[in-house]
Amino acid sequence: MAITFAASAPKEAPQGVILKPGEYEFEIIDAKESKLEKDGPKLKAGTPKIELKLRVNGEATVFDNVFFDSATFWKVDALLKSVGKHPGEGEIIEIDAFDLCGEKGTVRIKTGKTQGGQPKNEVDSYTWDKDA
Repeated sequence: MAITFAASAPKEAPQGVILKPGEYEFEIIDAKESKLEKDGPKLKAGTPKIELKLRVNGEATVFDNVFFDSATFWKVDALLKSVGKHPGEGEIIEIDAFDLCGEKGTVRIKTGKTQGGQPKNEVDSYTWDKDA
């Protein structure tokens, strides 16, 4: 089936909101379980991960991955602590990516670069109230 389309002058793709580096509130708007497809400098193919889509500061979309490898467990712990789901040191839990959708916390954002050299928002770390 053909699609009818009224062509117009081509425009550049809209640029996303680039946040200043700092700490912001976030909400997880999508989360999917998958595995790392190929070996990286520190992680091996097949490493389980959760791909996160965050709405940061109510205006920017930021993507992040949390990997389930001993080298990166710190980030999983920080994410769980930030959203109030950390069970306590030494406790074993099952994490279902779908259950993370809608969870809110705080995140430290830094500015990275796309492969094309354009600025982009990146998660530096997940944060929480250390006194809580």
